[in-house]
Amino acid sequence: MTFEREGVLFCYLLAIFLGIAGITMVLLAGKKWASELNLAMKLFLAGMLIMSLYDMILYYTDYVIGDIRDMLTLRIGSCIIAILFYLWLHLEQKIAATDEFSALQRTAKIYIFFYAILWFCSTIVFTINYFYALRWILLVTDIILLLIMLIGSVVYISKCILLHQPKSTIYYMVIVTAMLIWNYASYFWGEASVYWGNSRFIREPLDLTIIFWFVVNIATVVFIYKADFKDAYETAKDDSAKAEFDLDKRMDEVAAAYDLTGREKDLSRLIYEGKSNSEIAKLLYISESTVKTHVYNIFRKMDVKNRMGVTCIIRDGDQRNKDGETN
Repeated sequence: MTFEREGVLFCYLLAIFLGIAGITMVLLAGKKWASELNLAMKLFLAGMLIMSLYDMILYYTDYVIGDIRDMLTLRIGSCIIAILFYLWLHLEQKIAATDEFSALQRTAKIYIFFYAILWFCSTIVFTINYFYALRWILLVTDIILLLIMLIGSVVYISKCILLHQPKSTIYYMVIVTAMLIWNYASYFWGEASVYWGNSRFIREPLDLTIIFWFVVNIATVVFIYKADFKDAYETAKDDSAKAEFDLDKRMDEVAAAYDLTGREKDLSRLIYEGKSNSEIAKLLYISESTVKTHVYNIFRKMDVKNRMGVTCIIRDGDQRNKDGETN
């Protein structure tokens, strides 16, 4: 069993290495091409790294030093995952590039942070008997948290499908959502051991966390490479061409080629700069519904299906992503 335990610890270290690699890629890409998506990925990956470190420490103390896990350590894990849920929903919003569901996002933010702070503080202040008496309230709050995560992810995934986002992006969102929900369910299962006995049957699901983080970190690294890093760091020839890139001149060319109005030209530039609909509305002093109308007209004139298609036309002069495909 010693070899098996050391092997699992090695796998945790490898998963953490993948997380650090992902953060490094995002930081490097951000230096070349800053965007809201890039910032959202930084926050999510930072949360993932903290979660992976926590799980590794939990596993090490449980199986190497001895089982010192209690309600406090498990509740800390639940609070970290809850915050990770919000960071994931925030990232999904940036992937979908929409502000249509801002009310859902605000609701999730308020509930998740209230949930994390409330249960973390109460775990420190109150005894185990208090939690035993309120275990059904704890169950309800956990179920609500899972429903918020599930509903939010389904909404954003559906939006990406309607926007004809690349299939690889859809698969990534589905995989990470499934892994996060599964992992939280395992923590909830672990907490049940406090009430119904710390049997091996109840404890066993916590050993699967290494699978969750392996899958999530590998999928995230692949997504970062395709969605952010690859475009930021192209070949030396492309870098040289970009150094001479005149955005003002290019926007004039695009406007002439696709018969864009002055307003559509301004919006296309802001889309290229990674601005959301709400940010564009504030910058141009127009309503979000007007922004959506202009964006639709831009997509129609350029014959693209998403913002990435507009970006590719402006940056590269082609339509690599117009059919929802990536190279």
